[in-house]
Amino acid sequence: MRDSTIIKKLKKNSERALVALMEQYISYVIAIATRIGGQLLTNQDIEEVSSDVFYAVWKNRDNLIQTESLKPYIAQITRNMTKKKLVKSRNDYTFEEDVITVEVNDIAEDLVLTEQVEAVRKLLGEFKYPDRDILLAYYFYEFKLEEIAEKFKLPLSTVKSKIYRGKKELVKRFEEGEFYEN
Repeated sequence: MRDSTIIKKLKKNSERALVALMEQYISYVIAIATRIGGQLLTNQDIEEVSSDVFYAVWKNRDNLIQTESLKPYIAQITRNMTKKKLVKSRNDYTFEEDVITVEVNDIAEDLVLTEQVEAVRKLLGEFKYPDRDILLAYYFYEFKLEEIAEKFKLPLSTVKSKIYRGKKELVKRFEEGEFYEN
């Protein structure tokens, strides 16, 4: 069943449409959740995230926009749900002193990486619309070029140029700042 048909049927409260959506996107949702959650989430956590994603779609079915593909929407919900699950699992986790060993180098590397990611986000905030949103969609949310072009109603070549120029400008600004390490 095509996504546009699924959306129409979901809006009419069709549970069959929900089942069709789940069959079509379950492996995609699991792949995204696994990639983001990595070793920090269990299989049970991934299954819970998957269920939450489809429940969120069902709950918000009246607000769905008629489109040809639900893939970006599903991906975004999955990313958000996975990140929430990661935060919750970190808060629920209890550390046992005799079990946990952490390398100081790993902590230092994580801190540097976190600082660099925040620096990139800050620099991206200085870009104008739509360049900022295109770069975020491509690098942070992993949208495909075609999806970005469709979303922003731009030719594919324009999107490619904006990403190329944006990345070049971002690297230049990053290297000029205090965040660059030799």
